[in-house]
Order: sequence, then C-alpha cells, then structure tokens
Amino acid sequence: MKSRIFWSLIILSIYGCASQESRKSLENVAKQWCETIRASQIICAYPLTEDLVPGDVYLVQTTIQEQSDLYRKHGFLSLDDHQTRLKTDYKLNYFDAYWKDAYGNTPHQKPNVSASSPQAVDAPRAAFPSYTFDASSTGGISLALPINGIPIGLGFLKADNATGNIVLSNAYTYAADTGALYDALKSWADNNKTRLAMTLNQSGMDVMFLRVVSRVYLVGGVNVTLTRAANTGGQATINGGTPPEPASAPEPASAPGAASAAANDMLAKLNAQAGQLKSALPGSGGIKFLSASSSSVTLAETFDRPLVVGYLGFDVPVLKGGLLGAPIPVFERLEGRLAGSGYPVNMVSPDIASYKLQKFAFQSLAAKYPSQALNVARYVSEQINSSEFRDALQSIAKAEKDASLTQDAFSKFMAASDKYVGAEGLTGQRYETYEEIFSAGFDRRDVPMKRGN
Repeated sequence: MKSRIFWSLIILSIYGCASQESRKSLENVAKQWCETIRASQIICAYPLTEDLVPGDVYLVQTTIQEQSDLYRKHGFLSLDDHQTRLKTDYKLNYFDAYWKDAYGNTPHQKPNVSASSPQAVDAPRAAFPSYTFDASSTGGISLALPINGIPIGLGFLKADNATGNIVLSNAYTYAADTGALYDALKSWADNNKTRLAMTLNQSGMDVMFLRVVSRVYLVGGVNVTLTRAANTGGQATINGGTPPEPASAPEPASAPGAASAAANDMLAKLNAQAGQLKSALPGSGGIKFLSASSSSVTLAETFDRPLVVGYLGFDVPVLKGGLLGAPIPVFERLEGRLAGSGYPVNMVSPDIASYKLQKFAFQSLAAKYPSQALNVARYVSEQINSSEFRDALQSIAKAEKDASLTQDAFSKFMAASDKYVGAEGLTGQRYETYEEIFSAGFDRRDVPMKRGN
C-alpha cells in the first residue's frame, strides 16, 4: 500500500519534467484533446480557464490562412491579445418563453464546488459525449490533458499503458445576444478608431480581425476510468466519440458485498491520500477514488469553480482607417467552410457586402429579363462615365442590335464594375457612387432609354 501511495507522489513530482521528445508527444496529445472538443462544434479553450466570458474581445493579427494553419496545427487558438470586455445585457438573450427563465437576472453568485459539497450553477445545462483515450507513461507521465487525475491513476496502476474513458461532468453554457455584442463592438471601435487604424498600419496588413466571444461552455469536473493495457509502448492519444455503453456509475468498493475488507481499507487510504494532495493541485476541488483494483481504477475530479472548456464567437474585420466590416462566425472561418462559397472572407466590408448584393440583383435580372438588364448596364455605364466602362458601353451597344452578344456585354459590364469599385480597395466613395447610380438604374430598368450609340 505504501509503495502505491509513494508512486503517486513520485508521479506528481515529475509532472512537466519531460525531454524534448516527450514535449513533442505532449503537444500532440494537447492537439488531440482540442480536436476532440472541436468535434463537439465549439472552439477549444486550452488550457481550461475561468476568466473567459461572453463579450471578451481579442485582436487577431495573423492572416486568415495563418490562423487556419495554426488552428489545424495546435487544435486551438491562444487568446492572449485582449482588447476589451463588452458590457452585456443578458436579458436580451434570456427571457420568459415557454419556461420561466431566470438566467437573465444577473449577476449571479460565482459558485464554489467541491466533491463533498457541490453548489448548483445558475446557468443553462449542457452535455458532452464521452471520450475514449489511450494513455502512455513513456517519455513522461504528464499527458498534457487538463486532468490531474490521469497521472495519479496511472501511478496507482503502475501501468505504462492504459485505456480509458473521460466524461465531462456538470457542464453548463451561457451566451450573450450576438446582435447586441456587435452593436457594442461598433460603439467601442468608433471610440478607438485611431488606435485600431494605427495598429493596422503598423502591422503592414490589409485587414485584421477582432474576435468576440459570444458563448462559453463550462465544466465542473471529470470522471475518469483507466484500465490497464498491455505494455506495448506508444504515444498518448485521445479520440472523440461514443465508447461502448457503460454500466451504471461505478459502485464504490465499500458498498455491501462489493469487495473484501482489505479492498475497502485500500480505497479509504487512497482517498485519504488524494485529500492530502489537493493542496498540490491548484484549482482542484478534490480527487475521489470511486473504485480500484489491480487492473482498473475509477476516480472523479472536481474543479473548485467551473472552468471554460470551449467557446463560440464571431470575427469582425478591421479595415483601413479603423473601420469595421461584417461579422463572420469563428468556427466557419477557421474550418475554411467559407473559402469556396464565393464570399471573400479576407476582404469583407459593409461596402463590399452591399456591392455583392447589387451584383446578385443584376445577375438575377439578366437571367430573367436580359433587355432590362441591358438598360441598367447602359444607365450605370453612362452615368458613371469612367474609363473603366468604355469597352462595356461598346459591347452593350452591339448587344442591343444583336441579342447573341448579350452575355458578352454582361460580362464586360460586370468586369468594368469590379474594376471601378476595386480601385478603392475595401471601402471608399466609389462604392457609394456606384450604389446610388445602380439603384437609380435598377428602378428604371423597364423604361426605354435613348441610345447614345
């Protein structure tokens, strides 16, 4: 018995002292952990943190491609360039609908949790799937997972390798209204436009992003079951998914008929030792052994306060002059789901968004009423009267006489429009001029026009 307790203490003493090869292995495990959380359709917060709330704003200075590469390399994005914390009114997001909803009546008391006296959290509940994993002590016991109980369990089993199951327990989530957050961000950005513009200029980039956290997911603890595996070596891995359907919650060895008196005594001593180790595990509400044998161990670890395991949010481009663009969901952007949609995620501004709507309106009109679309194209080209539209006007004149040339005229008109507004970059007066003239031309699309050519 003493040897087993001594082994647990040795494991804690070497926690984090690994070779370069071991660190690489640990980084891989951290990535796998974050990818597992990401499979639940949220962005992993790594390490788990208490101080992350809806309304937190971070500056992202890397390009979209670099962000995506980092995201895939590490499985998470560090949130270290905090800009501000927007004031949120939770009543906008939580209100009485079907259930009587008290979540918007903020602030709530911060809960303190322990294995012996858990305190309920005044937030909506959430649930995560169970995760299975393989753990190896080769190269160091520190598994880079945010769970202190795993190395303790491995130490108790004296196992180089083990398979296991993790359940994130006491999960909660809460969110702020995204529309209100965006309005608050615009107000903050207006007051900090000069600083944002200077930061963008100093970065040498065309666009940066402000990341706004809109929802967080918290967990109050974890339940871990480790089962001794063959000593075959290998690296630690973790995988999401549903493990084989477990039996009911592990029954303590002290239950009537569950184990011998010697086993009961062993379990009691292990829990006494775990209680003594609590001071060596900052942020832990305690580790409790639920069952133990020579081949497996089950333990529950609680955090003294719920910790954020992941979040959702949106990115807002910071453009030339400190102007803000249109919001983009963080998960969609980092997963690259917008890349092939025709929506230029690295060139988003209100002016571009408006121009895209005008292009869509013109293309829809051209598909159904080509003659009316030619009227609009001629009106816009003549009213803007810029060199970009010279070739387009000639093609429009030919198409008015020969319908087979209509599509060529449309292509040259759209190319001229892109060139005209594109000369301004992401935003500028040309966008406004084009919008006013296009709107006027679209309103009179069915009015016969006097031909200039």
